[in-house]
Order: sequence, then structure tokens, then C-alpha cells
Amino acid sequence: GDNEGDTTPTTTTSTSTSTSTTADRYQRGDKAPKQRKGFDVDIRDLVSVQEVMERMQLGPNGALVWCMEFLEKNIDWLKEKIEAIKDKIVVIVDCPGQVELYCHHRCMRNIMQTMENTWKYRCCCVHLVDSFMCRDAGSFLSALLVSLSAMMLLEMPHVNILSKIDLIDAYGELAFRLDFYTDILDLSYLIDTMQVDDRRGGGKDRYKALTSALLELVEDFALVQFITLDVQSRESMQTLTKVIDKANGFYYHKGDNDTDDQ
Repeated sequence: GDNEGDTTPTTTTSTSTSTSTTADRYQRGDKAPKQRKGFDVDIRDLVSVQEVMERMQLGPNGALVWCMEFLEKNIDWLKEKIEAIKDKIVVIVDCPGQVELYCHHRCMRNIMQTMENTWKYRCCCVHLVDSFMCRDAGSFLSALLVSLSAMMLLEMPHVNILSKIDLIDAYGELAFRLDFYTDILDLSYLIDTMQVDDRRGGGKDRYKALTSALLELVEDFALVQFITLDVQSRESMQTLTKVIDKANGFYYHKGDNDTDDQ
């Protein structure tokens, strides 16, 4: 809704598929076939992964990194496109799912810092993790490490989400209650579970020391937590919206006439 108290644009960077019916959406370099419907600005108008693959003889991941670097060098193009739409105050940037863009490479970090520091946007990264990753300890540990790495590299307000929570029962019974996976309070319990799951050679203690060290690393930083998301639930979507608005500061600058539904 309109915000009379604060006209600073709010940018939400989603590192997975995001759903919105009220915000502008910008897609950056997705490898999927072109689908223009639903996006107000499409990075493929500037550079295409498919064309880069063909011209530069690169694989899909290399071409995607090349495209993001090209966008960083031509960031004024993106600013011009966003500023051309004057009637919206919320921007959702739908990003590709390749984790190297958020855990290793600095182009996305540089782009978002330009939005924050130069354009003065309120930014927030929304990292969606499929709840399928809770099915076993090894997968969940991987999700924790990716989430922590992205938070450390991007250096911006960050919301981690366990998505498709309505389908979690279809993945089988969880080893722990759901709040264990969202609150991240005592990860030592994962060690025994991982040993039970490990049926490969080398003995049950093969990865115990490494696993323990990685879990201690996540706990020592004390940054990673998850909220759950069911896109079929209006209440769940409203809760997520409020969490994001609080993370980027928009919630605290709302006009006096705004309501929760807005």
C-alpha cells in the first residue's frame, strides 16, 4: 500500500522463487526459457545467459556469473528501469538459485550495496530453503552453511525461510520437532542423527569431528534462524511480509494511516 510517512523504495532480494501480487518484480539472468509475463523489468533485455553461452563458449553457471558481472558494470541501466516506474515503493528482485552468486562471488553483494548506499534503498535478502532439506541431518547442515555464508558475504538484512512447509509431511517423519529446525538452538543432536544416516564405508565416526566443528561454527556465529512459509496460507504470507518489513526498517517508518493489511 501507499506509505505517506516514508517514500524510500524498499528492495527485497529473493535467492529463490518468490510470490507477490502487489510489488514490482525484476528477474536477473534466469536460465529458464524467456517468460516475460509478470516482470516489469527483465535483465534479459540487457544480457541473456543463453546468448553468452553461445558467444563465449561458457557453461550455464559460468555464463550466469558473466551476466551478473555485466549487470554490475551496467548498473545504471537497472536504476533507469526501476526509476521509470514511479507508482510502486516495493521492489522484489527475483534472483537465480546458483549459490555461488551469494556465497563466493561478490557481484551480487556489490549490486546490493549500490542500491543501499548510493540509491538509498532499504534492502533485505530473503533466502528460501526448501523444507525438503530437513529430511536428513546432512542436507540440513548444508542448508545452514549456505545460509550462513550468504549472510556473511552479502552483509545486509537477511531473512531465512523454510519454504513449502505445507509439503513437509510428504518428505517423511522429521527426526526432531519443527522448532528445532527453525530456532537453531542446540545443533549437537544432529551429530548422532547423521551417524545413523551414514551407511557408507569408514565407520560411524568417520565424519564426527568435521560435523561437530561445522555445527559449532554455525552456533558460534548465532546468525541463522528460519521462519516457515506456506504460500497457500494468507496468514503465513502476512507474517513473512511483516518479518521482511521489520528487517529492512520499512515497518518502523510506516505512515500513521497505514494498516497491517496494507
